Parts: sequence; C-alpha cells; structure tokens
Amino acid sequence: MRKMQELADRLHISTHAVQIEFSELVRFGERNLVESNNDLFSQLDTAMLVNSGLTPEQKQAKRKQVAANFDQYFLDHNRESSTSAYGPGGTSLKITDPLAGRVRTNQLTHTLPFIDLKEAGFKRITYTNGDDFSTEWVLTRR
Repeated sequence: MRKMQELADRLHISTHAVQIEFSELVRFGERNLVESNNDLFSQLDTAMLVNSGLTPEQKQAKRKQVAANFDQYFLDHNRESSTSAYGPGGTSLKITDPLAGRVRTNQLTHTLPFIDLKEAGFKRITYTNGDDFSTEWVLTRR
C-alpha cells in the first residue's frame, strides 16, 4: 500500500486509480504466470538435477546453473525477476519478483518442481518481492 501511495503522489493521481491499474496488470500477469510456469517446469530437464556421483563443488555448480536457467527463462519471457542459488554450497534458491504476493505464491506452490529441486540438493526456496513480502519453503529429506 505504501508503494501505491508513493506512486500516486509522484504521478499526481489518486491511490484508487493506481489500484485499478495495478489490479488490471496483476490479472494480466497472473494469467501469463500460470501459462509460463507450466511451460517452464514442463521443460525443466530433471535429469540435469541428479547429483549422484558428483563432488560437492560439482553439485554446487549444478545448483547455480539451475538458478541461472530459471533466471534466463524468466528473462526470456519478459518477467522482471532474478533467481540465484546462495548459502553454504548454494543449497538455497532465491526468486526475487517485484510482483510476488499471495496469489503468485499460491501458483508457484502448485507448479514448482519441489521434489526435483530437493533431489538437486536445494534445502530452501525463498520467494520475495524484495521489499515487504517473502515466503519460504523448506525442503526436508524423508
């Protein structure tokens, strides 16, 4: 809400007008998000996530490559976001998306290949808008 007020003040319009425009963008973006998420994760080469027989350094490099692949895919599909592997051994995946919120989080919950990411050695996935919204999935071994 604070960001909408700042935007409205800069544009000299009401916050109601900003909300209407923003909600139209979100509806358009969400429709495209579902399509692009399904496309992304159906194309994800799960074989490249298999880590058996690799050294710890090779596993880390592979996880960083997975993050780079996500990042490039979103960039190629005109999604303003960044994805990176971080933490000890690159076992955490962070997706920063300015439009991250409850709706996109729900969609990602249903489309992210959690099992494959866990097999690749990721232990945590963080999804954030870089400001006031963040959610996290902890991938545990069973």
